[in-house]
Amino acid sequence: DTVRVTVDAGLVDRVVYRAADQTVIKDRITKLGPDAPIAYLLASDLSVREEPAFTALPASRQGEVADVAYKYYRYLNNTAERTPAIAEQSFALLRMQRDYDLSDDYTAPPVTPVQPDQGHRTMLLSATVGSEERDFYTDLEWRLAYHDLLDPAPGYPDGMSLNMGRFVLRAREGDALRLQELSLVEIRSLIPRDRFFQPWSWQVQTGLDRQWTVGSDELVPQLNGGVGVTYGAPLDGRVFALARSRVEYNSKFDRELDIAGGAVIGFLRQGLRHNTLLEAEQLWFTDGEDRTTLKLGHNFLLKDNRALRLHVKRSVNDSVGYTEFGLGYRHYF
Repeated sequence: DTVRVTVDAGLVDRVVYRAADQTVIKDRITKLGPDAPIAYLLASDLSVREEPAFTALPASRQGEVADVAYKYYRYLNNTAERTPAIAEQSFALLRMQRDYDLSDDYTAPPVTPVQPDQGHRTMLLSATVGSEERDFYTDLEWRLAYHDLLDPAPGYPDGMSLNMGRFVLRAREGDALRLQELSLVEIRSLIPRDRFFQPWSWQVQTGLDRQWTVGSDELVPQLNGGVGVTYGAPLDGRVFALARSRVEYNSKFDRELDIAGGAVIGFLRQGLRHNTLLEAEQLWFTDGEDRTTLKLGHNFLLKDNRALRLHVKRSVNDSVGYTEFGLGYRHYF
């Protein structure tokens, strides 16, 4: 938002993209294709250059493998204490890399992504109509900031979300308007792991939400989080699995303040106009209640800062199930 104000004021002459070291390494790993594992092994073991898997490669590809091995080794040891062993390995890989001429296609910089200030606006207003167990409802949502996993992806980091100040009001058929959800902060990071990089996936969220408990629709304060792993999947997507925990204050529980453990698995696909998120979650509370939730969400970018979102949710709270679906119009500003 600050950059947008600066641009609108005419204070920016030009924009230059400088890719981060990890972005450059990942781009060149992709260009190596099936030969990338050789670079991974070479980074820690110079004897690999004597192996047939390396010596059988064309000279140009050997240079590319050596280049990735050098850059990856430097990346791993960038913050490590400088030791003679690290210096020797780094220098040996550098000398090996310099023995080859790298092609222009290989050394070409990564594709410049959409600038962050050209992504969707960070504030949101949304109106949704739908049905909850055959009762029609209308949701009004206001989000102060910033971006969730189903929002239009261009300009935002893949697989990451950060939401602050999300308010959802619901008017059910024959009922008054009331608070359905208040999310103070919600953060999720679902970055795929591979041979070279192994980031942990995690999430944390706190606020108020409604839960069916002993036949009553209760608005409960809660704090939940999780940690796990994400991997690349077909259809240019990613699959994830996280261990989950939730602390909830619910007056309908035998113990009003209770804790639950469980897990969530899912599939996420983010594209230029279509984003899809499928999740299945199971929680077990210490007082004996268990919850199962299945959710499917799909976001379709209409134009610029307008989108449609469809969601379907099936929840079973302590053997009592209900189904909800809705279609909403979202405006970012």
